[in-house]
Amino acid sequence: MSLDGKIKLAEISDTGKVREHNEDAIGANAEIGLLVLADGMGGYNAGEVASGIAVQTISELCAEGAIREVRNGIDPTTGLM
Repeated sequence: MSLDGKIKLAEISDTGKVREHNEDAIGANAEIGLLVLADGMGGYNAGEVASGIAVQTISELCAEGAIREVRNGIDPTTGLM
């Protein structure tokens, strides 16, 4: 059951007043109703890389899981198996 067009997603992040760059990562997949926010690890090396990998991995696994569930018999009209 696709949620695309049924919900609206928006994403925004701000560096704040202390940091020079933003290490947060945000991902959204309207089709499956997924929002992911990974708070960057400020003060550590490559915090933006870690948060980006986390968002990408979670997004991919959730999308794969949603596809797998549909293949296993979720009724698209009710969302139930």
